[in-house]
Amino acid sequence: EHWLFKTGITFSLLAFILLMYGVLFGVYRFKVYDEQVKINKLPPSFEGLRIVQISDLHLGSWISKKPLREAVTEINNLYPDMVVFTGDMVNFTSDEAYRFEEILKSVKAPLGVYAILGNHDYGDYVSWPDSLAKQRNLFALGQFYNRIGWRLLRNESVVIYKGSDSLLLIGVENWSVKKLYGQKGDVKKAIGIHKMMPLEILLSHDPSHWQFEITKDFSDIDLTLSGHTHGFQM
Repeated sequence: EHWLFKTGITFSLLAFILLMYGVLFGVYRFKVYDEQVKINKLPPSFEGLRIVQISDLHLGSWISKKPLREAVTEINNLYPDMVVFTGDMVNFTSDEAYRFEEILKSVKAPLGVYAILGNHDYGDYVSWPDSLAKQRNLFALGQFYNRIGWRLLRNESVVIYKGSDSLLLIGVENWSVKKLYGQKGDVKKAIGIHKMMPLEILLSHDPSHWQFEITKDFSDIDLTLSGHTHGFQM
């Protein structure tokens, strides 16, 4: 029994050390994944289009501004044509993002920077005094996006032009197969009056949306970019 107790203490200590390493250091070890996506019907003007996707910043967990400044420099040095952010800017409340405003404002791309909301962005994990306070919190996040120059897409689309061609960028509210996370995303509403185009890219925070709705009902969409499943990365 004594050795069992010692083994338990050892493993608990090891788990704690790994957790603290992840929280203090691992969170800032950024990686760039270079994915080549082949789309057969790609319009000629978009050949070689460089999209940098970032996601799930959860700024309430950031202790220092310096790593984010380094990350933004790394993003800009990739010379993206377009930058997309696929949700979860904050953990709980919108004011977590405010001190990073000037840094995020420096993300640049000639075709624009676009964003959607993730499940954490709605303030669902906070006990608000009333529904109005919760609405104000979400409104404040929208204002934050306006200030940093990122176009927030909430069940809406934007046409992006390059040369003589265009693509439809569709951004939806959070939709998850798990009802706990909400099913606010509405692709039909997001497409709205826009005609389907030769190239359609969807931003949807939770990848289960692609699996359980997009592939079944919106097969014309060429590419879906999601975040959310960063599970156990601190």
